[in-house]
Amino acid sequence: MQNSTTCVVFYDGEYSSVVCMDGKNSPMRTELEGKAISCSLYGDSAAVLCDSQVTVLDAATGERLAEKEVGRNAHAVALSSSSTGYVLGINEIKFVDFKAVS
Repeated sequence: MQNSTTCVVFYDGEYSSVVCMDGKNSPMRTELEGKAISCSLYGDSAAVLCDSQVTVLDAATGERLAEKEVGRNAHAVALSSSSTGYVLGINEIKFVDFKAVS
């Protein structure tokens, strides 16, 4: 049976709260500045697009693994591995290597 993790994002007007649950451990909760627009999960990694920045978190601990500025036209993030993914913009799709930034 695969490990299924669920990630939920709440925005309170200033900060976004990210809550990830795997059903085995206590839920992980962390706060990110800005409005969460999109989130994506891959294995134990969670990527959250807040305003124009993507933050990659360890979904079990909440540790920030990487952050990358992706621009104001970003509308969604999709992880393709634990350290790479795609940012979908208004008129483009960008491949992003998160392990190269911190």
